[in-house]
Amino acid sequence: MRIRRTVKERNIVKVWVFGYDRKLIKSAADSGFRSMSDVISYANNMAGDKPIDHIRVSNESRGWCGSYTNYGKMID
Repeated sequence: MRIRRTVKERNIVKVWVFGYDRKLIKSAADSGFRSMSDVISYANNMAGDKPIDHIRVSNESRGWCGSYTNYGKMID
C-alpha cells in the first residue's frame, strides 16, 4: 500500500532539481507550499528552460522524501 505524500503550508520542504546528466541544477528549501503540485510547479520554474530528469522532494517536517518526474508522477 502506498503512503500518501502530503504537504501543508507550515512544513519545511527541500527541493532538488536534476538535469539529464544527473547533475544538480538548483535546490531550495521553503515552507510556503500548500500541495505537491505547488512543489512540482516551483521546481519546474526553478529550472527555467533547462531539461529536467527528475525532482527530489524531502518533507523535513513529516519525515519523508521521494523522486518525481517534472510532470508530478512519483518514481519508485
